[in-house]
Amino acid sequence: MSSSIKDVPYVGYTCIGPYIVLWSRVAFGSTAAPNQLDASMEDVINEIKALSKLASTVEAPVTRLCDIEPHLVERCLLRSSTEAFSYLQGCPPVPKEITLIKFVDDVYTGGSNKSRVTSSYDFITYISNGHDFVIEPKKRFNSWEPVMVNDVEERRHLLVVVNFKGIL
Repeated sequence: MSSSIKDVPYVGYTCIGPYIVLWSRVAFGSTAAPNQLDASMEDVINEIKALSKLASTVEAPVTRLCDIEPHLVERCLLRSSTEAFSYLQGCPPVPKEITLIKFVDDVYTGGSNKSRVTSSYDFITYISNGHDFVIEPKKRFNSWEPVMVNDVEERRHLLVVVNFKGIL
């Protein structure tokens, strides 16, 4: 058995005798689902990091992908296309430094101040939504707002938790 570029849209396979069945979706709760979701998110996170690294090479204080030479942006993308370039024209400014921690479909981003955390969140949200890993605003959590624990107000470190829900 060998893989082919034609297999890219599929998320898994099963061998039944001499036949190979390709699956375009994986049922929630199946054994392979978390691993496949984690691998897909890893690809998106790598794209985000590559775009951020590219932005760090630009001297302007605020970098938008539409201001960078298209062939440089293209090298960072998972799958370059005309549709991808059109989508990136509306992209928020790209953080020149981004901190990400991923656990399957949960992504945490932090920064030294609210502005950095918010700009990272906005960028991550935009790129992730473009890959159909839609970030639901109701699941957004920011740690600079106080939290009541046993009737005592506590403040936490700067951190935004983003929960991605992708449809595979």
